[in-house]
Amino acid sequence: MSISRKSIKSRDGKIEVKYDEVENVCICVVIYALLLYLLLHKLETIKKHTIYIFDESVAQNIRSKLPSVFIRTGYPHTLKYKIYRKFIRLYTALTRNIKHPYIKNANIYAQDGTFPAMLIGKNKYALLTDGPLFFTTNANEGSAYLEKFVKKSKSFVGKLEKLIYGTPFVANFGNNTQCSKIYLTEENESPLLKGKNVEIVSLKKLWNESEYDKKQFILNLFNISPKDIDLLNSYSIYFFSNPIVVDNILSKNEYFEILNKIFSKYDQSKMIIKTHPRDTFNYQKYFPQIAVFNKPVNIQLLSLFDISIEKAITIYSSSVYELPENVKLDWFGPDIHPNIKKYTGDNCIPPRPYNQMSL
Repeated sequence: MSISRKSIKSRDGKIEVKYDEVENVCICVVIYALLLYLLLHKLETIKKHTIYIFDESVAQNIRSKLPSVFIRTGYPHTLKYKIYRKFIRLYTALTRNIKHPYIKNANIYAQDGTFPAMLIGKNKYALLTDGPLFFTTNANEGSAYLEKFVKKSKSFVGKLEKLIYGTPFVANFGNNTQCSKIYLTEENESPLLKGKNVEIVSLKKLWNESEYDKKQFILNLFNISPKDIDLLNSYSIYFFSNPIVVDNILSKNEYFEILNKIFSKYDQSKMIIKTHPRDTFNYQKYFPQIAVFNKPVNIQLLSLFDISIEKAITIYSSSVYELPENVKLDWFGPDIHPNIKKYTGDNCIPPRPYNQMSL
């Protein structure tokens, strides 16, 4: 079969993109980056001329509505699957040009340093930020996240992986010559941004400038309804979670014990837990008295509807960074547990006024 006759359909069967009509490829592993991509482009482009590449971090009910390729990245932490994962990586690298020929001539918008980013190969790409103030928080001196990848990039293993998997797979944060542009949603500070082609775009402005049909498409994609907005406006105290158990930072019991101490400080009848899109911890089981909003969507999309929040509580969620100044922030921070501190490094401090909390 010729390439011109091949296509990728959304799982719900409502959208189909033919290989020879692909203009863009969007490689995302967080909802924030996906939302940014959708707001950057016209509805016709995001529906008829884009192929999306996701892993498990983007919920299945979202993936099913887009013409997407799914790349599994989550495997059990056993020796068997560690070996299998390496095999899958090698297989993906060797077959990417055969299985994904549409990428070669497409404009690529991606999050690098991820398993799906391997499909970028040697092509140029535009980097989509992972979240608000992502570079300021994660790509400065003292950031454990940055130091981890820089160290690997300079190692023998890192250099070998660049040859096999492609430079963007290893040298992330756009820290390579293939990254032609970086999209941020606000001013960031980082040495990695020096000399880069950076474009700053406001999600609010992009949303306000979007046509009605595109707004409806985005709301349907993320399954946001007027009832959801009413629910969120019924509570004044928000707890913003992180995927602490999913990322193997703490065990379920350790996380529960910390949350129990945090929640005991507040009027729980006024609280709602806004879960991180990747967070799968069962809050309703452990805290049935507290409302939970667990649709896999970020607060930045919900904030476009001017939701009223009086107080925000978090351990270290970056979702609170862009909340209005009149929202009081109770920040517990990584210091509450050594495993969290090790994961985030020393640079995890909100760039806005906050109340430093302790357990």
